[in-house]
Amino acid sequence: MDVLNWNPSTSFHNWQGKGFGSRGNVKLSACQDLVIVPGGPDWVIRELDEKFPECCWKFAATSSIAQYHFAQAVKPNERLFFPNLAPSKRSTPSIPVFFATLPHFYSPTDFSVQPKYLDEFRNRICEEMEDEYREKRMPKMDYDHLVIGVACATFDGQRWVRTRVLKHSGPENVFVEFVDFGTTKIVAISDLYRLKKRFGKVPPMALRCRIQDVYVNDLDAHKVDAFQKMIVDCGNIVRVELAALDEPYVVNLYHPTIIGINLATSFYRTDTMAAKQLYKPVIDDTPNDEDDDYTDDESSEIDGDEQEIAQVKVIRSLPKAPKIFRAALQTLIIANLENAGCVFLHESNQIDRRIRMEAKMKKMFLEKSLHVLPSEWISLSTACVFVEERNEDLQIHRATIESVEANYVELFFCDLGFWKRLAHEATRKQLYALSEEFSDEPMVYVVSLTDRGRYPHPDLTAQLKQLTSHSTKVKFEREQESKHMPIRGILSNDLHNDLLREAEERLESKRINVKTWALLPYNQSPLHNIISRFINLSFIHQPHPPHSFCRGSLSFETLPMNE
Repeated sequence: MDVLNWNPSTSFHNWQGKGFGSRGNVKLSACQDLVIVPGGPDWVIRELDEKFPECCWKFAATSSIAQYHFAQAVKPNERLFFPNLAPSKRSTPSIPVFFATLPHFYSPTDFSVQPKYLDEFRNRICEEMEDEYREKRMPKMDYDHLVIGVACATFDGQRWVRTRVLKHSGPENVFVEFVDFGTTKIVAISDLYRLKKRFGKVPPMALRCRIQDVYVNDLDAHKVDAFQKMIVDCGNIVRVELAALDEPYVVNLYHPTIIGINLATSFYRTDTMAAKQLYKPVIDDTPNDEDDDYTDDESSEIDGDEQEIAQVKVIRSLPKAPKIFRAALQTLIIANLENAGCVFLHESNQIDRRIRMEAKMKKMFLEKSLHVLPSEWISLSTACVFVEERNEDLQIHRATIESVEANYVELFFCDLGFWKRLAHEATRKQLYALSEEFSDEPMVYVVSLTDRGRYPHPDLTAQLKQLTSHSTKVKFEREQESKHMPIRGILSNDLHNDLLREAEERLESKRINVKTWALLPYNQSPLHNIISRFINLSFIHQPHPPHSFCRGSLSFETLPMNE
């Protein structure tokens, strides 16, 4: 169109123009059907929803949860006249906040929050899904149904969870997100099931977030570790101030109990860092003294990929063990009956997953792709891989370091429920760093048959082991008021409805009081006082499960290749 000869009287911008006036001559079609181009993920999901209306194929957006809290904090007129209501770098929030837990936290730019009041609701959904999917009555997902964004259900090793497919990872696996926890994982297609309609009505309860004015290029391994430790120190609870309503949600985090502490203070960009980013956006600004030994031409010949793999990210500590849910009708397998107050139980699928994981670790060990655990990492709660050659057979398990003594290190096999002592000189040959792909929760439950504070009697432990010697298959009925690990309840098998009561009755018939504190018999021998000095009077059996097993938190750390 010639701008110089443009006539506004005939333009569609003119309400009196011919173009606008001719709108009445347009005849509308009688067809009222929605036209959709087939082939995309949305088209497949719509087809599945019409074909299988009893299932949920797409989750609602999480924006409904965020908008609810934003509406509670900000008045409508304030949103119009004050767009930046929650500025960063303040010691106190500008608008009302809400308490939230962090089901997943990796770095200041990659974490998930969940309003505190939804914790119980999330656990209730997991329990209801456990009842629904325990018998696996719902059909499995077909390969053609696994498009990006489709909703489904899977068993993550400890519980049934709601899942969303992100992308394919080979012909037999998919990369999925656990929408109520914010974590991602590669799972087998054969482990995915259709999600029942009633489980998809609630939007995902984990909100993907990042801290306002914190940039990924400013972060290094030390800051990531500091962020994870900070969240653990806060008890995994923070006060959240919403700054935007676009996912990932931009937020400000504050200490849950102390007023005036902004948790992101140490991660904000300083003026010096901002100036560096204008010229060279790098992840690590730490100077290297060896750079002066090379000229520009020599350094340009170094492959960039080799520089990136100079450090390997490994697991420093494992997450806490899962709590056992309603298992009254489910058959469990005893992994280790340490005593009446510390019983470790397996599910059959946990055993299968552990065997597959240990096979992968064994393959990596034979390929020499596992790295020796550094000596300075021999400390409390450190996760590692234990390797032992026994009778021409290679034994390999995940473990955590529970104590470091003068002559030995005590390990706990978190997938088996056993303890083991290892001499210091053997740690360099048998302990290796745990690769980040083995970050699953411990594949064993811990339960208790007695009240807290009671040290188990050795005769009671021996009697319980005798009652379960013919078969390790048992059933566990959880007490309703028990909420902390180890979960308290009643253990039964095919012969006895209550193994603890049966063991106590048998001991009472032998006039053995299992509630006494005197575990050692009295000896009138004059040599008793002399011999007792050389006897280790500590308990043979561990009275309690490890602290890291019940209250641990997943953390990562970089491991230098030269280690």
